[in-house]
Amino acid sequence: MRRFSHRYYLVTGVMLCCAAVASGASRPAVVELFTSEGCSSCPPAEAYIGELTQRSDVLALTFHVDYWDDLGWRDRFGLPESVQRQRTYG
Repeated sequence: MRRFSHRYYLVTGVMLCCAAVASGASRPAVVELFTSEGCSSCPPAEAYIGELTQRSDVLALTFHVDYWDDLGWRDRFGLPESVQRQRTYG
């Protein structure tokens, strides 16, 4: 199984988000952000998803992952199910 870096998942998520919003579909676009309290590069993505929540054509969801916990900051919201969901997309 190919291993992807955490940055790959973050960039992929943001790209999917932009594509979904830009499509202009008549139904709301579902945007999923995989994040963690211990992720140093997540705050910009979290700020962007915060902006998206103000739109009526977007349903924004966040899922906290637990693979950043080994860096010393345990995410109290991190779930292995979120990691599995992200890996399924990858």
